[in-house]
Amino acid sequence: MKKNSRKEWMLRILSFVFAVLLWAYVRNESNVFETKTLRNIEVTYEGMDDLRDSGYIVISPKEAKINVTVEAYSNTMPYARDSISAKINLTDYKDGEFSLPITVSSIQSDVKVKRFDPATIPFKIDKRSSQIFYANLSVLGKPANNYSLGDIKDSERVTISGASTYVSKIEKVEAKIDVSNLKKTDYVKADIKAYDSEGLEIDNLNIEPSTIQVQVPILKSKTVPVKLNIVGNIPKDVKIDKFFVEPETVTIIGNSDLIDSIQVINSKEMTLDQIRKGPVPLLLDIPKNVSMVDPKLTFKVVDGENQLIVNN
Repeated sequence: MKKNSRKEWMLRILSFVFAVLLWAYVRNESNVFETKTLRNIEVTYEGMDDLRDSGYIVISPKEAKINVTVEAYSNTMPYARDSISAKINLTDYKDGEFSLPITVSSIQSDVKVKRFDPATIPFKIDKRSSQIFYANLSVLGKPANNYSLGDIKDSERVTISGASTYVSKIEKVEAKIDVSNLKKTDYVKADIKAYDSEGLEIDNLNIEPSTIQVQVPILKSKTVPVKLNIVGNIPKDVKIDKFFVEPETVTIIGNSDLIDSIQVINSKEMTLDQIRKGPVPLLLDIPKNVSMVDPKLTFKVVDGENQLIVNN
């Protein structure tokens, strides 16, 4: 029994050793040395802070990518991309055009960089410029029916900075305020953009503020009756309701909320003696922030039954 037991254990140990050796062999055979091209590796720009501090800016390229061919064992290759570092040093460069070399390396010793393409990148560097402009505020669209646009400011002060090549091309700075279908006074946001002499938008600029919020007054017009306001001593035989204003209505305009609250416009105070003396222009008591659509329109009091006419 003991001999059989020992023999069984020896067979188990030999089987285990054989399995380990076979696994090591297979692993070694499958972990082959291979070559692969890693595409679109991002290039890091070094020295950008120094460049900006010196008053310069990169016009192009804003970013760069290269293809890097590496050698590594197959079990390492899946991690090769993360080990690659591609850099360009911009320190001590000023305005001009340069073809700058790329430095490529791997932080993993078992990943070998064989070649990369391109090896250099053309750069354009320019002086940084900053100027103050006044952006024109223009209106897009129309308010809803029966509403109109009030006065809005016509410009906004902005600071635009960027490469002097681009800043010098600025012909117009504008923000377009969309008032389409508005029915009440509101704040509208608009982006500020710079354009060249051909009306094309100029990119690669820093505009401060880049977005503005403009109060857009939306006015509503409304026709309401005019109510005569007669004061003073009124004889018993005089019927006030027989006096009326001509024209009987007035069209007013103002903020929509305010206009909606107005049902009638009163006249300024007037006495019977003033009416008796003859046609006098009747003034209206127009509320604050409200105006007549036709400011030249005049009103008069009409004695409907000629009650104030003195018969000789």
